[in-house]
Amino acid sequence: MGTDCPDKTDNHILDEKSAAPVGAIDQVLAMLGDLSDRMNRMEVARKEQSERTKRGHRSQSSVRPWEL
Repeated sequence: MGTDCPDKTDNHILDEKSAAPVGAIDQVLAMLGDLSDRMNRMEVARKEQSERTKRGHRSQSSVRPWEL
């Protein structure tokens, strides 16, 4: 039953190496949240611009120069 000891030691070392400081994780999560908000705002702005462009093209296409 002496084989359990190396596994426990290896697991303990792995846990120590994989543990990240809580502050660093909080910073990364905050940055990801900010990035998500920015991406959402950019997507909304892009859709609004696309709609404005489509409306502009529709209004221009309905104008017939020979009727002016």
